[in-house]
Amino acid sequence: MRLLSGCLGRPDFALKIRERHPEDLDSALRIALQLEVWTKDSIRFRQSEIIQSEPKKTREVTKPNTPSPLEKKNAALQKEVDEAKKKIAELEAKTANSPALSPRRKRNRTAAILLLQMRR
Repeated sequence: MRLLSGCLGRPDFALKIRERHPEDLDSALRIALQLEVWTKDSIRFRQSEIIQSEPKKTREVTKPNTPSPLEKKNAALQKEVDEAKKKIAELEAKTANSPALSPRRKRNRTAAILLLQMRR
């Protein structure tokens, strides 16, 4: 019995084996092996808890073609500017096709049309 507990090299194992009062050397060896397996298992369990307790790092996945609110607003404003340019071109074409007006009357008429358009 002393040989077995001395071979283990761990005084706590020797105490635990003695506490269980083994009847012979075989039962003492069985107890020692069982204690060794339980110790290794508890160490492994503690290490896995430490690894699991670390926060996991994740990355956010974003859609590459999704425009931001600022880009949406910019696109809407650009669309309004393009529409206004088209209307101005149409109005200028209409005034160019109308009977000959003096340059001053043309400006007044274009300004009046633009004012009407803005009020809508």
